[in-house]
Amino acid sequence: EMTLAEIRVMNSPYTGFPVVRLGETQKPKLVGIITRRDMDGKESAALVRELMTPRNQLVVASNDIDFDGALKLMRARKVEKLPLVAEDDILLGLVTRRDLDRRRNYPHATVDNQGRLRVGVAVSGANRETMLELVSDLTSFGIDFIVVDSAHGGSSAIVKATAGLKEKFSDL
Repeated sequence: EMTLAEIRVMNSPYTGFPVVRLGETQKPKLVGIITRRDMDGKESAALVRELMTPRNQLVVASNDIDFDGALKLMRARKVEKLPLVAEDDILLGLVTRRDLDRRRNYPHATVDNQGRLRVGVAVSGANRETMLELVSDLTSFGIDFIVVDSAHGGSSAIVKATAGLKEKFSDL
């Protein structure tokens, strides 16, 4: 019974959202999609379920669809969003046309095994304790790599800082 007001409060940059219902298994079952077009000009008290495109009108794909297959399907069916579902319409993900366009336009972007851009951070090695604290805080956000910034890469302080990072954050 979510309203548009609840979606608008999120102040999200995204233009559409899958609508799911948690069943007995607590897995998100796809029941529809609501897009910016569905919401434009509508009262905040309007119910999402009354404005969304219901599941039986959606184009969906299985999670194993590849880039070319998703693009071909989305072009053929003229859709901007492609929910990825498992058996019983359990939502596994959402591919957007914007995602595919970015991947096509930037084929050499460094991405992880899920196709997300890698994120790194540059830190100063001048103060080892401050640097380790900063990197510790940033790892909670899922950074993928660290660059130690220095004008003198061979200095003993930078060598010690790098060794400290390798020891404390060996998984990066």
